[in-house]
Amino acid sequence: MKTRTNTSKYKWSFLLLLALLIPSTSMLGQTDVQPVVIKQSAKVKANPKVDVLVYDVPTDILPATGNEIKVELEYYADGKEEDLKKLRNSIEENLLTYYQGDNSVDITLNLHNYFELEIMGMRWSRVTTKGSGKKETIKLKEFKIKSYKIWLPADMSLNLDAKYSRVNVNTNINGPVNLKIYDSQLSTQSIAGDVEGEMKYSSLKAHSLGNIYLELYETKLKAEESLKGTIDAKYSDISIRNMQALKFDGYEGNLYLSHVPMLDITTKYTNLSIVSAHQLNLSAYEGTSKLGKIDDLVIQGKYLELKGEELKSLKMTDGYENEITFDKIESLISTGGKYNEFSIGEVTKQLIIDGYEEEVDIDKMQGNFEKIELSGKYLESDITIYNPQAHTLSGSVQYPDLNVNEKAYTIRKKVGDSSKLEFEFEFGDVSQSKSKITINGYECDVNLQHITN
Repeated sequence: MKTRTNTSKYKWSFLLLLALLIPSTSMLGQTDVQPVVIKQSAKVKANPKVDVLVYDVPTDILPATGNEIKVELEYYADGKEEDLKKLRNSIEENLLTYYQGDNSVDITLNLHNYFELEIMGMRWSRVTTKGSGKKETIKLKEFKIKSYKIWLPADMSLNLDAKYSRVNVNTNINGPVNLKIYDSQLSTQSIAGDVEGEMKYSSLKAHSLGNIYLELYETKLKAEESLKGTIDAKYSDISIRNMQALKFDGYEGNLYLSHVPMLDITTKYTNLSIVSAHQLNLSAYEGTSKLGKIDDLVIQGKYLELKGEELKSLKMTDGYENEITFDKIESLISTGGKYNEFSIGEVTKQLIIDGYEEEVDIDKMQGNFEKIELSGKYLESDITIYNPQAHTLSGSVQYPDLNVNEKAYTIRKKVGDSSKLEFEFEFGDVSQSKSKITINGYECDVNLQHITN
């Protein structure tokens, strides 16, 4: 026999509890408790070392007047008088400490506020304070921080440790900054010194930064400009408009750069967008890249989708199953590749492809090119030469499929058949020309066309 549980009484109990809780929510924030304001300050020497630790509190960092560092905390608290006094003493003890000997300042607001229970307008909370190497729990009816402000000088070195906080730095910092940021939002104007440290589950927004050395995990970084940098990022989104140089190691994220002359990038499952660069060294695995104007691009990649506007030089070694599309390239060299697809709007100087099952489509090869070299196995190539100048065409291919207008050439040598062909052709007067086309390989399918305007 099945037993049926009488659930109606549990439903009524739940509804009664809910009815008791609803009126209490309207009472939140309705209190006669007066705010408590704590102010502390210290006169420091030039270029102090400042340590700031914040936990789960909105924080505003403002420009100091002279070398006076100030802290102002405003909060609401309700509870027993002895507990309120204990709370204030604990905060004041740890809030600002100046060590005159080494000219360092320790600013700590490390309060853990745990809500416990609220029924019919009665509230119970507890606050745990951490500082000076000890931990203390204080029971309160209510606790809430209204504002927290810190005034710091521009000339200093800053160590910022933040968890579950929003930190607005509304002042310029000329010295170095060390970051230890967890699940927090940090915004700043200008940091001229080096910025180093680690960030997790956080965000950093800045106008300008000095040299940066950062480890990022699930973090958003956005800056208008920076000097040189080294970034190690996982699951992160980075956007920096202008830099001098960057070394980047990324895993599963997004990287946007506007103008960075020197780039050394290693990625997996990462999307890149780069407007312009002088030198880009790219080692990548499975990702998409959108490039603007790059002078020299060196690639080692697998399973990439690479699109761009204009390159002076592209060199790829051991590429594997990449799709490469560019509007214009002066020099394209790929060696040791497999299963790559090249789709290029225009090549002006040289094209060198050596690989296995490569597909090469060149819409426009400039007539005054220097060289075209195709070699490997199972190649497919479609090349159109515009206004061709004098050049030689030669090679040795097993099982060739060559589509060439032989009437436009002087045939110097053509030996073999469909199983193997050796050939030497000349276009125009080659006595004064260094331009040449060579095709060597196995099962090469080459379509070579001329267009004269």
